[in-house]
Amino acid sequence: MIRIDLPYGKGIIRSLVPEDELLGIIRPNSLPPVRDEQEAILSAIDHPVGYPSLSALAREGSQIAILVDDITRPTPTRTMLIPLLEKLHKLGVKNETIRIVFATGAHRKHTLVEQKFLLGEDVVRTIEVIDHDARDKLSLVHLGCTSRGTPVEINRIVVDADLRIMLGLIKPHNEAGYSGGGKSLVPGVAGLATIMVNHGYESVFDANAVLGVIDGNPIREDIEEVTGMLGPCFIVNAVINPEKRIIGVVVGDVVKAHRRGVEILDRMVKVRVPQPGNVVIVSCAYPVDICLYQAINALVCPVRVRKPIIRKGGIIVLTAQCPEGIGHRAFYELLANAESPQALLKKMSSPDFFEEDQYAAQVWAQVLTMANVIVVTEGVSKEELNRLHVESAASVEEALQRAREKISSQLEILVMPDAAYTIPVLEKE
Repeated sequence: MIRIDLPYGKGIIRSLVPEDELLGIIRPNSLPPVRDEQEAILSAIDHPVGYPSLSALAREGSQIAILVDDITRPTPTRTMLIPLLEKLHKLGVKNETIRIVFATGAHRKHTLVEQKFLLGEDVVRTIEVIDHDARDKLSLVHLGCTSRGTPVEINRIVVDADLRIMLGLIKPHNEAGYSGGGKSLVPGVAGLATIMVNHGYESVFDANAVLGVIDGNPIREDIEEVTGMLGPCFIVNAVINPEKRIIGVVVGDVVKAHRRGVEILDRMVKVRVPQPGNVVIVSCAYPVDICLYQAINALVCPVRVRKPIIRKGGIIVLTAQCPEGIGHRAFYELLANAESPQALLKKMSSPDFFEEDQYAAQVWAQVLTMANVIVVTEGVSKEELNRLHVESAASVEEALQRAREKISSQLEILVMPDAAYTIPVLEKE
């Protein structure tokens, strides 16, 4: 038996996997962190990629909206924010003309404790902080439609600013290819209608709307078209390793700087897999496993890639603590009220079908058409999981025993301890 430590919340689950059934452990490649984070951030700010420097964009009196990630992302927000604010202050920008907007997308608002945790009490005390609300139509400005017909509704504070600075994290994303860049705008500070159309049924099922793919990705292209409908947009994006240490910082143009960051990330997250398995164990750490809705980012990794690494009819075992339970009830209700994943997908494919969180339910259902799922969690009940058309298990070992009962041949197990930060690249079918 081989002992494998799997991230789980802010701790680990220690699991035993039979050595003769283990095909491999798929971990991100090791890249060293930068020697001095503050120096790396300041250097990147002073040398933007494909865009004018901050000194050409910001001056005394400039109205600046700084967009930051919410509690579901392990973004080193304060680490990047403090040197950025110092730079703006040197350019004459005062706190009174800065607003920090949490790019929550369709997620919930933050508590004051969470705001202070992410930004620091001093920042919350001295700068106006706003949680974006995608459902508050009065807070949105309609800017027209993209070439794909997506209605563009963006937070008024962001639209009215002289400069938008987007602090974000570049990591794998199962629909937009990667997070970061323009995703701070869409879905970050977009209206619900914008989010729903951008993440529409056809786009989500596009062959290019998968992990690690940008070229031809309709969701990413739609997002970046929106950035061109606004005034100056300047990104400050970090790339971090599984230990949450910064390995790179990119600053500047929403597209060009983002692509530079993707190049750094790919060296870490793209991992070759010799052959597919009939069982894939995926796990994720806090805050990705803060709720089941967010843990989808780990669940889909064996499927939403160019070449799936799970054999058709195989089993995916997901470990996720989920202290906030399911997270999004709309996602749960869509699946719980469906006769089967296949029936839900058929219903969703109708041109007139349009419901909140349908994209999350869609990728969940897609996984279930490819594999069975067993979830190891404390935060979601067995009954709730069953209504989501998946099974529950008390441990990884119990889940593997269930797999042996379902699969007639020997288990061929792949393990992805940091699934949400790994893009498996299959070498052969």
